Amino acid sequence: MGREDGRRQGHAAALHLRQCVRGKHILFFDDVFTTGATFHTVGKLLTEAGAAEVRGLVLARVPFGS
Repeated sequence: MGREDGRRQGHAAALHLRQCVRGKHILFFDDVFTTGATFHTVGKLLTEAGAAEVRGLVLARVPFGS
């Protein structure tokens, strides 16, 4: 298992939904986009829980190669 896969599994294990998102349109905010693992994991969780649409908004991005 690669480092990225391990990070995704760690995020997934720590997340749970407190209310139903079925049919809802979700806008997910994050402060810094580094590897994309958080966006991938949360987006997948929300989609699998039935969200109609999931979009992400990030405030800052770490440059490639950093």
